[in-house]
Amino acid sequence: MTEVTGSAPADARSVRAWRVFGTRLRHWRRRAGLTQAQVGARVGYDHTAISKLEHGSRRTPLPLARRLDGLLAAGGDLVAACEEAERADAGEPATV
Repeated sequence: MTEVTGSAPADARSVRAWRVFGTRLRHWRRRAGLTQAQVGARVGYDHTAISKLEHGSRRTPLPLARRLDGLLAAGGDLVAACEEAERADAGEPATV
């Protein structure tokens, strides 16, 4: 199991974007009725890594966001939030 995910976000916009991703992840996980440990086990990550993702303290690799989106039946919401956070990291304009 992987314990650590990507590095911590650097600037304020990036931090906000990753927190939004984390909030969306928590929403979909709870809606699916799963614990952090259950989600982590299904995607090959430790529950502490899932916790860090939900708190926005770690970046989520896009392939992981895709797996989480499918697992939690998020309909592309997690992928879109991850892509938005990646744009924030790159200093690109936000999408509407």
